[in-house]
Amino acid sequence: MEKKKLVGNFIKKSISVRVICSADEKLSIINPGKILKNDFSSSGISVEEKPMLSILSLSANEKKIVLSALKANKSINFEARIKKLQNPHTVFYWEAKKNHRKNNEDTIIFTGTEINTVSGTSSFGKKNLLDGRVKEGIKDNILTNSSFIDSLHEGVVVFNKKGEIVYANKSSEAILGLPKKNIKGRTSFDQRWNPIHEDGSYFNPEDHPSVVTLHTGIPCRNVIMGVSKPSLEISWITINSQPLFLKGSSEPDQVVCTFTDITEQKKAEIDLKNSERIQRLILSSTNSAFCLLNLNYTVIMHNTTAADYYHTISGKTELKNELYINFVPLKHKKFIAKMLNNAVQGKVEEHDLLIPELGPGKYFKIIFRPVWDEKHQVIGIYNIVKDITTEKANAESLRMTRLRFQSIFNSTYQFMAILDPSGRIVELNDTFNNFTGIKREKVQGKFFWDNYCRNASEEGKETLKKNITEASGGNMIRYETEINGKTNIPALVDISIKPIYDSPGNCKFLIVEGRLIDEQRKIERELLNKELQFSSFMANTPSCAWIADEYNTLKFLNPLGLISYGLKNEAIGQPIKDIFPDEIAGQYINNNKIVLDTNKPLETTETAIDPNGETRIQHVVRFLLGTDHKGCRLIGGIAVDITQLENTKKELSILNERYQYAAKATSDAIWDWDIEKNEIFLGESSTRLFGCINLTIPMNTRVAHIHPKDRSRYIESIEVALEGNSEYWQLEYDFKDIENNYKTIFDTAYIIRDTNLKGIRMIGAMQDVTNQRKMEKKIVDDVISRKRELMKETIKAQERERKEIADELHDNVCQILATCKLYIDMCVKKDKSNHWLKDCLDLLVNALDEIRNISHKLTPAAFQEDGLCKAVKQLTSKLNDISPFKINLGIPDGERLESLLSSENKTAIYRIIQEQLNNIIKHAKATRVDINCEENHSHLCLSITDNGVGFDINTVKRGLGLNNIISRATLLGAEINFESNPGAGCKMIIIIPLK
Repeated sequence: MEKKKLVGNFIKKSISVRVICSADEKLSIINPGKILKNDFSSSGISVEEKPMLSILSLSANEKKIVLSALKANKSINFEARIKKLQNPHTVFYWEAKKNHRKNNEDTIIFTGTEINTVSGTSSFGKKNLLDGRVKEGIKDNILTNSSFIDSLHEGVVVFNKKGEIVYANKSSEAILGLPKKNIKGRTSFDQRWNPIHEDGSYFNPEDHPSVVTLHTGIPCRNVIMGVSKPSLEISWITINSQPLFLKGSSEPDQVVCTFTDITEQKKAEIDLKNSERIQRLILSSTNSAFCLLNLNYTVIMHNTTAADYYHTISGKTELKNELYINFVPLKHKKFIAKMLNNAVQGKVEEHDLLIPELGPGKYFKIIFRPVWDEKHQVIGIYNIVKDITTEKANAESLRMTRLRFQSIFNSTYQFMAILDPSGRIVELNDTFNNFTGIKREKVQGKFFWDNYCRNASEEGKETLKKNITEASGGNMIRYETEINGKTNIPALVDISIKPIYDSPGNCKFLIVEGRLIDEQRKIERELLNKELQFSSFMANTPSCAWIADEYNTLKFLNPLGLISYGLKNEAIGQPIKDIFPDEIAGQYINNNKIVLDTNKPLETTETAIDPNGETRIQHVVRFLLGTDHKGCRLIGGIAVDITQLENTKKELSILNERYQYAAKATSDAIWDWDIEKNEIFLGESSTRLFGCINLTIPMNTRVAHIHPKDRSRYIESIEVALEGNSEYWQLEYDFKDIENNYKTIFDTAYIIRDTNLKGIRMIGAMQDVTNQRKMEKKIVDDVISRKRELMKETIKAQERERKEIADELHDNVCQILATCKLYIDMCVKKDKSNHWLKDCLDLLVNALDEIRNISHKLTPAAFQEDGLCKAVKQLTSKLNDISPFKINLGIPDGERLESLLSSENKTAIYRIIQEQLNNIIKHAKATRVDINCEENHSHLCLSITDNGVGFDINTVKRGLGLNNIISRATLLGAEINFESNPGAGCKMIIIIPLK
């Protein structure tokens, strides 16, 4: 009996809301009651005169049920939350009934009872859920059947006057982690609970809600407490306490406490606080400036770096709630305003700007990113400003380093290749490409030994492969071999293969360097011969070398000199005037003085007397040698007999004669340009190729024969070659012969430079490649013509197949279906009650219409009968009825356009329009399409424009539809262009030549 009374009091005392409303359909609140009024007042909301049902979480259908019951003078029970209440998760069990008054107007009374269920929905349907739960649980047998209390999601415990738990429901076991038998008998301040506040401090016994309510009789609301489970986990609960009084007593006899598990909510709050703390730490520690703007461009959040930046720019100390544009330098305001506007439109804006207000030469990356909500609408803007001055400097340094490397790599005389350790080509320099005629883009990533020269022998490939493998193991390889260049003439090459290591010591690359040594070997042989000749000459001819000091004392004279001048060794150390006759001695002394005074070498032609008394002419070179051990300046001299020079002239004459014969023998036009004199000598072969005579002419005269379109390129190419260090030059251009006909010339030359690397001569050969280029062009034109013819036949076959399918559908399938329709139509007339036959007849009609549409698409009737213009209008008219976009057609009528186009061209244009409209339907999501066709002199301009989503032309994949359009445009000989960007629609333009 006591337990029955306890629960009954609990249910009675838990009635917390009583609202009086008008009895009309609006159910306006007349008296909200104390609890409802207080709860809404704390939120700054007044509920008087508001419809009662508008503050309850009911669906439209549930509101109709409540109004219908009250209109019929019936009471109704239901569950619902109160919107905007302090605890919006609290669910109330409501009883609504009409209150009949004798003298005044009737009212509606809503009585709400807290039930703290988690269902969150009002219970309507076959039988009200709470109605069943409460009506069955609050009746007299509630004590013998406690399913109502146990069904609650909240924990429920009852304390006696001693503060001990005398009752606990099933939810208490789950929340507290204890069975009922271990909960009963405990107090709320039992140390085993280890109760704590949110800040971690211990809950004093006198502060427990059950204790406060027992001592004061005042309910406690929403008290948050942490309690320890036996597993030592902490459960966070929110507690409400309610006093229970015995009849006639002013002190509580018992206290009912309800509590809800909010552990997950607390964890989420802690995670949120940690996330916010981490976010604040990140924002405060980053070197980048960060601002969050609303859609009015007002700063609503920023970090310290942003405050420092914008204070430096504008002098303002406070950013928050200020317009962002006020902190921008004047010269950037317009540009930043445009970026902000684009960000509001959903675009990410990112640009690099120079902002000297923050420091000289300071570059910053300015980023504006839109902030989206869950409905994908822009609700704000992120702004990030990052100092990229160092990155800019590093990028420029890297660019210059790469540029210097590429310049050196491509300008070196040796041909070079960079390989990966497996022997695959990474890079080739220009010298290699020019020598072999192999294009780097065609061989990159391929094995070097398969692509390093033309017609390489298998043995040569295997040797190179073996050497590359050995070099990748860490050995430098060097060897000589013959390879074929683009002229297919074997050349002797000195090849070295060097491994390049990274910091851990692994082979990262292989550098292959090739040096042509044919000329070197020839020069070495010539030098060897000259050394032998010089040694023989010095040993057998009257020439000498000597050294004298600044006082004209002979310090040294070689044996040939002694013989040449008829002197003995005793002459060394004597004054020159005592050794030679006065005339010769005076000549020597005067020339020595010139060298001493000018400090420069001196070349002279002097006379000398041999032992036989004969006068000989010598070429003498004098030069300073430094000083002796006493500091006396020394002069060296070499005298060569001019007789030997005559022999040399004869040899040069023979060489020139050989050169002339070689020039006559070759089919190329040999030329020799004296750069200092600006004169060019043309060989005899020039007469055979170009009708030029064998003579020396100014370089400007030769340039005048070059085609005007190639002239500036020719001059610029030669200037670049002479300014650089390269020894070779080549160019292809058009050259006018004596009959004023232009011929295609492939010109190559060798550059002769002086000791300062200045170009002084160019010797070259001009090769007539006119016929070769014509043949190459003819081959290309033939290939294009064959492709076009094949494409034409393919499209014809497609059109024939379309027509055959259309005819078959129209003449056969349609006839069969039409016959079926007649039969079924007759059956329907006989048996009008059979709806199956009628439905079948409707389906047959739809099928016939669909087949006719397909047949017309394959071979449009209007196209065959009325021409292109009407066929296109019929096509667009049908699409306007069924497509999501509006088509605006701008194609002129008239026989002229029809007469200008062949039947094949009309078919191609129709199919292009049809295919592009299909593409727009499938992909564009457009609402408007414009088709325009204009005649412009000898061309027809067709454009199709849509306002759809657009695409990136550089990345879009060409599907079957786009390929069909391009194929048909190619067949027309038309020029086709697409203009599109993501979000900006697409425009297709086709320029069709007319006959």
